[in-house]
Amino acid sequence: MKNLILYRILGFLINFVCIIIAINLVLSIPLLMSQPFFLLFFFILLCVVLYAWFANSFFKKIILLKQAVKRKMKEWLLVNALVSFIFSVIILVPGIALLFNPGPFFKSLDVFMKQSGVSTAGISNEEIKKVAMAELWFLVIFCFILSIHIIWTYKLVKANADYFTDEA
Repeated sequence: MKNLILYRILGFLINFVCIIIAINLVLSIPLLMSQPFFLLFFFILLCVVLYAWFANSFFKKIILLKQAVKRKMKEWLLVNALVSFIFSVIILVPGIALLFNPGPFFKSLDVFMKQSGVSTAGISNEEIKKVAMAELWFLVIFCFILSIHIIWTYKLVKANADYFTDEA
């Protein structure tokens, strides 16, 4: 049970970020109505939020309370874990590459801002770069934690397969 303390801490961090993601998803619904292209991103982030929900429920009901639950919960957990893991890999691979060599990204960002005529409202390019790097670090760290949590959850689901039944 002691090693599950780290699992719980990772789960808490993921849940905290997922609450923020969920609020943003609810607030982005009007954008989805006008730009259907964003539905894919909405779906992926919704899967991350649902993964956090089902992983938390799995931990509480099966690991702590040793209750039997319906097999559907396992299916929901694993499907959302798969999409969340793919999301993490999609963010981690280029994110780590950008952390080691952000020069080309910042050059293209400068060109884009000049071509589009975007106003920076008195914010210098250096400040924009610092904010972009901070966001990138946050996203890479979150996806790394999420990946570890997903792998750990998968192992816990396999170890506790007896608690998933057809009737609960």
